Amino acid sequence: MQAVTVGASLVGAFAAWVWWRQRTFEDDDDEVYFACFRPSASPVATPHAFVKILERLPPGSRVLDIGVGSGTYLEHDLVRKLLKERRLHVDGVDISVPNVAICKQRIEKHGLGDCFTAIVEDARELKGDGTYDALLFMESFPVMSKALFIDIYTKVQRLLKPAGQNYLYHNLVDPTKTGSLTLASARFLKPLLRVFVGIDFGRLTTIPEMWDCLDKAVPNIVPKSTFEVLLSCHSHEASVDFSGVSNPLFRFGCLVFKMVMMVANYHMEQHLIVTPKGM
Repeated sequence: MQAVTVGASLVGAFAAWVWWRQRTFEDDDDEVYFACFRPSASPVATPHAFVKILERLPPGSRVLDIGVGSGTYLEHDLVRKLLKERRLHVDGVDISVPNVAICKQRIEKHGLGDCFTAIVEDARELKGDGTYDALLFMESFPVMSKALFIDIYTKVQRLLKPAGQNYLYHNLVDPTKTGSLTLASARFLKPLLRVFVGIDFGRLTTIPEMWDCLDKAVPNIVPKSTFEVLLSCHSHEASVDFSGVSNPLFRFGCLVFKMVMMVANYHMEQHLIVTPKGM
């Protein structure tokens, strides 16, 4: 009986903590983000992909970043250098008011007002058909439903110039390199990270799922697309450096994140998919 009482108390305490954590959740928990994705800490990180995309864009390109979030990559020197040297102009759009507010602070902090903007808006409602040379989808696929992704992808194609391209960066799993049991456990564990870390990593997604969504959005677009693995590693190799995290709850979350990555041990790949404008 005493064991049951203790167990119930522990479950209740955990549930109360989860409830409190969600109430105090902010869209941008930078301490945790940089602990998990600082380039020196992890071989699979968004800033790496963003740099590779910017390097490929013709000078003077106008770009729409769909789901810009807090613009975390603006904290990286090479990103800012490329934006200015290549005279690129990026318009960021996101539906999160707190995230966009942080992004605007970063734009002002680094003096990027001439080459970067951020607004709160549903990308599907934007005006300006044929305005952009490139549309960016940076890790947006896993954090939204497949139906929503298909709808957004389809409706924003009108914003591209005739020769414009879509750049889709996502950490996707190749099921041919990951066992079914590992894949199933990773599918279960990844969504739970939001409870502990405060960052929504979305669901685990595979290459076939990505291709299926693109084919449904724009039939026959897949054969016209290019596919490249930018970086790859096993999840247990993705180190988490939380030495600079001051919040004890975030430090605990980082530890949980690291344990999950080690236990799941699936093959992580950073994919860049480039597709032409969909009609």
